[in-house]
Parts: sequence; structure tokens; C-alpha cells
Amino acid sequence: MMPTRRRHRHAAATATFLRARARTQAPQDEFAKSSSSMHRTMTVRSKQALFQLLFYFALFVGTLVAISVTVARYGLFPFQLDSLEWTSAWLSATIVDYYGACLCFCGVVLSSEQSWLIGIAWVIGCCLLGSPVCCAWVLCRLWRGGGTLRLAKLDYSENMND
Repeated sequence: MMPTRRRHRHAAATATFLRARARTQAPQDEFAKSSSSMHRTMTVRSKQALFQLLFYFALFVGTLVAISVTVARYGLFPFQLDSLEWTSAWLSATIVDYYGACLCFCGVVLSSEQSWLIGIAWVIGCCLLGSPVCCAWVLCRLWRGGGTLRLAKLDYSENMND
């Protein structure tokens, strides 16, 4: 009889131990799952942030070089409206300047719209039809946003310490 009681007690103690262990391990497993998912999300966000940083840096350098070369070669003042070479150079610089600013604005539009499809439609409109569509987006944003164009405030001091 004694060995049977011991077996039952041992089995009950083992079951209690396993239940307690499962309770303590479940949060760790959940943490591991959420940590892994958060790591994947951070990796995707990091890749997107790196792509955006590189894209806008290249855009910055490209527009800066294009406009600087035009200023160095053809100077803005005095206007030389009789010179085809001067007007062509400044027309090209103006186009580069517009699309540089437009692509920066389009980044704000894409990140502000709730739907990618609507955001892409606005971007195409801004790039093909110009400032009237940009102004229309701003008006819509003011109307929907309660009269403000304010974006989220960023705390730059946190980014400097990383």
C-alpha cells in the first residue's frame, strides 16, 4: 500500500510542479514571441528608415549639385532672357528644384494618408499636375485635420544620444 500512495503523491506533486512551471514559462514564451515579432518589426522599420534616409540624402545631393552647377556656370543675375543657353540651363535647374521639393512633399503625403492607394493618387497628381494638386492636398488636410497641418512633434535630443 505504501508504494501506491507514494506513487500517487509523486504523480500529484509532479503534476503540480508541471502546472506551476507552465505558468511561469508562459510569460517568458509570450515575451520571446513578442520580442521576436518586435525584432522583425524593428528590422523592417529600420530598413524602411535607412531606405528613406538614403533616398532623401541622394535627392538632397542631386538637387544641390544641379542647382550649384547652374549658378556657377550661368549665374542667376543679371537675367539673360535673350540667351537660349542661359534660359535652358535655368529651366532645367527649375525643374530639378521643383521635383526635389515635390518628392519631399510627396513623402509627407504618403506618410500622412491612411491608405496607400489614396496616397499614391495624390503623389501622382502632385508630380504630374504640380502645385494646384499640392494646394488641394493641403486644403483637404486642413479640412480633415481640424484646421492644422501640424505633424507629430519629434524629440531630436533622443535621436542624438543613440
